[in-house]
Amino acid sequence: MKRCTPFHLSVLLFFTLSSTSPLLAQAQAGHGNLLDELKWFVENPAPPGYENAVADGIRSETAKLHPTTDNLGDVIVTIGSGAPHRLIVTPIDEPGFVVSEITPEGYLRLQRLPQGGLPPIFNELYSAQPVKIRASSGKWIDGVVAGLSVHLQPGRSVTPKMNDIENMYVDIGAASAEEARRAGVDNLSPVGINRSAANVNGHWNAAGIGDLPAVPAAPD
Repeated sequence: MKRCTPFHLSVLLFFTLSSTSPLLAQAQAGHGNLLDELKWFVENPAPPGYENAVADGIRSETAKLHPTTDNLGDVIVTIGSGAPHRLIVTPIDEPGFVVSEITPEGYLRLQRLPQGGLPPIFNELYSAQPVKIRASSGKWIDGVVAGLSVHLQPGRSVTPKMNDIENMYVDIGAASAEEARRAGVDNLSPVGINRSAANVNGHWNAAGIGDLPAVPAAPD
């Protein structure tokens, strides 16, 4: 099994019971509609290092199963005892950004998390896209990543590259750095692409939704 790192926190569920166990039925029933919980999960960005709110939500929903948390922040639920053993692992975090600077004009500059291991096109996919920035109050506020104007580029001798982190700016509607900070944004505020779960031809789609399903490990 791949070792979890501080930048890849997970939900670990240890199943050691048969499919007819009352405990398993309790785990499947949960606290609400599974689709609603999946939508909540994908609509709450969790860049690496900022998974606490999502982890807290998972612990709340699984409280009756007595979840524990290890020193890496993984949420662990054990159901039943004895053989057979099956481990189900699903990530909590997702690639994203944090604010690295607020310009005097109120724009946000970014640093990617994680900084490596992602293709250059990841940055480019954020160009001209709506994003969410978590304010100091815990509320996610709206912003948008600046995009290049295809109509104005022919007159430029040097065209900024959309995948260059040095050319990525987020507009939250602030006219100054002071105004941005009054909105609750500061250096290291997490930033994630805006998303909403939608059903397209019978399949649920959302940013990062492909990373969320649990992957069972082979039983011992």
